Amino acid sequence: MDPADLIYLKMICKLRSVVDNNISLFNLIIREGEIFHHYAEIRLRLLSLSDKKPDVKKSHRGPESAAGLLIASAQPGRA
Repeated sequence: MDPADLIYLKMICKLRSVVDNNISLFNLIIREGEIFHHYAEIRLRLLSLSDKKPDVKKSHRGPESAAGLLIASAQPGRA
């Protein structure tokens, strides 16, 4: 297995734990000709955020967004 693939799999596992195994965060549409590495960079940034801020929570976008995809929010949860 390519080391980059292994790193990617580890990153996905970590991000899944942040979003309660809801993989809609990872369902990004990649059109023909787009560079996959751009999306991998976005995921890597989210992973970095989850390491630095364990209180990162998932939130649901409003109906005006594309499909109401889950996004990572750096806002601390309010009790």
